[in-house]
Amino acid sequence: MAKKKSNKSNPAQNRDRFGCRKGTECAAIDSKFTGRSPVTVDRIVKATKLSRERVRGHLRFLKKKKLVKETKDGAFVALV
Repeated sequence: MAKKKSNKSNPAQNRDRFGCRKGTECAAIDSKFTGRSPVTVDRIVKATKLSRERVRGHLRFLKKKKLVKETKDGAFVALV
């Protein structure tokens, strides 16, 4: 009996460093984190053209997963 081929590709291959699928709104937000420099919500909103609520929601998700931390001035820094 022939082996069944899986329709799924390697999941790690299609993910960014935060674990979000490439090509999604989340990945667009994640791509604004370069190195360890702080990034503000306003800067991400301007760069991605996504709503402020969408960006804040994803950043809350990343913060909960301990992938980013919020600085005292409200900017976010990547931990991965």
